[in-house]
Amino acid sequence: MSRRSFFFAVGIFACLVCAAVGIVVATVRHEQAWYVSAAVPAGPERTQLSRDFYDPFSELLDQVGNEKEWGGKFTARQVNAYLEEGLYDAKLDADLLRGKISDPRIAFDQDRVQLGFRYGKGVWSTIISMTLKLWVPQEDSSSVVLELESLQAGSLPVSAQSVLEEISRVLREKDIEINWYRHNGHPTAVLRFQSNQQRSPVQLTSIQSKEGVLIIQGRTNDLGPAAPASTTPAGN
Repeated sequence: MSRRSFFFAVGIFACLVCAAVGIVVATVRHEQAWYVSAAVPAGPERTQLSRDFYDPFSELLDQVGNEKEWGGKFTARQVNAYLEEGLYDAKLDADLLRGKISDPRIAFDQDRVQLGFRYGKGVWSTIISMTLKLWVPQEDSSSVVLELESLQAGSLPVSAQSVLEEISRVLREKDIEINWYRHNGHPTAVLRFQSNQQRSPVQLTSIQSKEGVLIIQGRTNDLGPAAPASTTPAGN
């Protein structure tokens, strides 16, 4: 082979490699349409939507364990506004994969939840997105089951193992028990809250994902009797 032919072949090979790398980079950096549309622009509306989620959610947390029946209804726009603003105000973002995750967003579809976030920094970052089916198991109403139907980096399907291990670690640090098994061939997590209690008095009766809305309902069993009213005059 002549030197000219050799350099020509090397040039062709380099072009093919660059093209392949470019395609992979473009595919990995692809942002799905639902993730783009879930963003809530900064401004007064986003601030108000964040409050519209935070205040009722705080009330819901107060009701759990203290009210016989409790529940809440939250829109995806409210949740995403809070993820943009309130999440960082609460300084919870430092726990998200030690800063590797940013811009978390969510979408509620019929019986499905889509969750996405940016993983990594700068030009090497990608959007990790997953589709989850969720339900409350009949045998343990203090738990929630999440079936991972798909996991992608950009538009490429990826192995779930490393991402799931890191998510599991973060949840366990928050005292949320998580156990994995396979259902319909998909990785499936059972999340149990208040894992430090042998028998939780809190029961989820329903968790429903509909178009743009998440509805949570539950009850508290074994509520103690209300404290008797004081008969001591004020100031004594």
